[in-house]
Amino acid sequence: METFLSFISEHVFLAALFVVTLIMLVVEELRPKGSLEAADAAIMFQKGALVIDLQAKSERKRQLRNSQWVTNVQQFSWDKNKRFVMYCQNGTVSKNVAKDLRSKGFDAYFINGGIDSWQKDGFEVISIEG
Repeated sequence: METFLSFISEHVFLAALFVVTLIMLVVEELRPKGSLEAADAAIMFQKGALVIDLQAKSERKRQLRNSQWVTNVQQFSWDKNKRFVMYCQNGTVSKNVAKDLRSKGFDAYFINGGIDSWQKDGFEVISIEG
């Protein structure tokens, strides 16, 4: 133990780097599978992922460009050969749908924090009239 403490005191930078790396690893492992930050979702959109809007009608005041609004998940034609990135108002609904689809073998992701996070991060949203 004494040797260990001696090493840490002599190599403070390496010890701090190890702790930071360990924290980042733990945070990444705790993050839900299929979770995307807005910037990562934007890259997937550019690469052809289908954008799925899962907002409830009552909360749907804005949308992402080129998104497809899905009001009934069970009746939508999901395709295992396509990649889906979905969002809702705050990420709760889309997280659950993406998790369910991933468990069935679909390539499904969700925007962490939903359209609220997307807009907060400075990405474009389109207002919906009426």
